[in-house]
Amino acid sequence: MKTISSFSCRFLITLLAFGLTGSAFAEIKLAPVIDASLSVSSAAYDPDYVTEETQSVNPDDRSTAENIYLYFAPNVRFTEIPGLWITPAVEFEYNGANNILQIDDEAFIFARGYNLYYLLGANYRFNQTWQAKLKGFGRLERSAETSDETLENGIYNYSDAGAWGEVNARYKLGVPMRSKLGYKAYMRRYPNYSVNWRQEFIDEGGDTLTAQALPDDLDEKDINVTEVWLRQEMTWGTFPLLTNIEFHVKNVFYTEMPKYEPDGTFSNELREDIYADIILEIPYMINKFHQIEFDYSYRLHYTATGYYDTSQSAFLDGYYNYRENKPRLLYNFKFWFPITGFAPRGSVSFGWRNRYYYSRPSYQQTGSGENTVTEYKWDDPHWESSLDFGITLRQQLFAEWFNLFLSFHAISQTSNSTVEDNATYNYKYNTVTLGTAVSF
Repeated sequence: MKTISSFSCRFLITLLAFGLTGSAFAEIKLAPVIDASLSVSSAAYDPDYVTEETQSVNPDDRSTAENIYLYFAPNVRFTEIPGLWITPAVEFEYNGANNILQIDDEAFIFARGYNLYYLLGANYRFNQTWQAKLKGFGRLERSAETSDETLENGIYNYSDAGAWGEVNARYKLGVPMRSKLGYKAYMRRYPNYSVNWRQEFIDEGGDTLTAQALPDDLDEKDINVTEVWLRQEMTWGTFPLLTNIEFHVKNVFYTEMPKYEPDGTFSNELREDIYADIILEIPYMINKFHQIEFDYSYRLHYTATGYYDTSQSAFLDGYYNYRENKPRLLYNFKFWFPITGFAPRGSVSFGWRNRYYYSRPSYQQTGSGENTVTEYKWDDPHWESSLDFGITLRQQLFAEWFNLFLSFHAISQTSNSTVEDNATYNYKYNTVTLGTAVSF
């Protein structure tokens, strides 16, 4: 594998060197990065909710299949331009077992899928203080949710195309610091997703009306996205503690999706969403074998559009708006066992997420049998709370670049919406993965 990769790298480097310097004999430096793994994963998804008919919990949905991961980045540096790096990269991941994907504000279970990410750009260091990055990228996300879907016709398949740039500066202001300012813009398209928007609702007089009709092939989910971020990193001298804080704003512009009006018809204006994040990271190096890190993020999401529920003849203003708290604790370690000669590396993580939809009522079911009532609880806004636990162990085998790994990951999410239609807010998801990995 190293021989083939080396030949491919030399061929690519020769082309780049010829294009930038006019000479195929330009002196270059290569820093290839290869990370690959092959594993088997067993996943169980349990949508935990009460059905109106049986008052029972749905059975587990289990699957076992292979996972493949590959990352290849043949980074190239030219000796004639010492501050310049050319940075191509390709990342591919295939998951054949059950996998949870977050679509808008709901979670869906997918039977299999793959993600292909490719990037080409450049890093340039002007001096010891200033550095700039400019990169173009693309992404293909392919997933199959149901048995009659393939990886190419999945309804939630999408493609990204865009670019991002970042300027960062290293300096000392009491303690060593680094500041980063970045901007990203990209288009996301769902080639297989369309919705029939012809809906009916009941007005106050009891007459059935048809909402404003839009084309059946409306590209509801197609979006254009812009992001901007400012990140500050601080190293507290000889004390092995870092403090990183980031402010991140994302605007999501829907290219065709209109906003709802309170009467259930559609506005001439298109939907636009804003996400504002504050991220705090505090890693602490106990020693060279043990590290602990605390992360916290706070998000505000706002959109001017509402949601019209035709089954309840109700317009829910602010339906998608929420605020979210997300703390996480991470512990990285390495232990030495003298008798066996093993020195496994690993990590343990524990996270909690709470999302509160302050303008959306919860949807609850009370009573039983003929006395069953399903209704919005306007005095009890919808919330979701999830716990996320993960542990990974890696043991080096035969060589420094080859290891065996075992991981376990569990998510448990609950909410105060308790009817069948809200199953995507209440679930348990566990995965166990065993595999081998190489890293150069």
